[in-house]
Amino acid sequence: MAVLVVVLNVFIQLSTAALILNQSLTTDNEHLIPRNSDIIRQLLNQETLIRMSMRKDLQNLQKDQTTLERENQVREKEFNNLKVKFEELKNETISLKKLNVNLTNEVTDLLNEKDKTEKMITARDGNITDIVRKIEELSKLSSLPVHDVINNLRDVRYQLSGYPDLLVQSACAGQSETSGHVAAVRRTCSNEAPSCDTVCKAATPQMKARVNEGSKEATCFMSFHFYDGDKKIKPGAPGKFNRLMYRYHPGACSGQYCGPNFCCCRF
Repeated sequence: MAVLVVVLNVFIQLSTAALILNQSLTTDNEHLIPRNSDIIRQLLNQETLIRMSMRKDLQNLQKDQTTLERENQVREKEFNNLKVKFEELKNETISLKKLNVNLTNEVTDLLNEKDKTEKMITARDGNITDIVRKIEELSKLSSLPVHDVINNLRDVRYQLSGYPDLLVQSACAGQSETSGHVAAVRRTCSNEAPSCDTVCKAATPQMKARVNEGSKEATCFMSFHFYDGDKKIKPGAPGKFNRLMYRYHPGACSGQYCGPNFCCCRF
């Protein structure tokens, strides 16, 4: 458009010079034929019309340029907004990837813990089955009350199955500073699992049904994480330990994370 302006200015200057020259020729050559004067006059009129048309086109071009500049400003603003949104989405994607990695690790740990527990239960059941079989073999050679012994072994089996519950039950009772009914309630160790406050509240009907009394809801006052013991280590072995527990602070009752797997409930 700048080139067009320059051309227009040059054209205007040439037209002005032609007009001056025409006036000079008219003064110096009055004897020229009138017809030539009419032709020049027509040419000047056409030049004037062309100049006015070009000025109008120039004004229109200037308006179009102003409109384009405004549109470019709007587009630039929208582009900057899109860049900001893109960075936000990028950061959110990174956070989601980290969360996915953490959740994957937690699921893997839970699966490993589940496998270990299942193997321990299978091995324990196998040992009890062997003991029962041996007792039955011995009963053929003696007068032992076999049925009573088998029943007792089954009771032991059921008690062993709940051995962690018994330990944590004792720990919860020891941590209770006021009188009331106390129960160790299992909780899934997961960020998605309900907190111990919710677990105790949900266990209230079961606790009340056991003693058939109480009008309050059960509340959490302590929590533990019970780690599976090594079955190869015998209780009482010098320098060895069999079971490991982690005691949380009372505020952990409201936490929703993979921490406590036992909740101490009281009403």
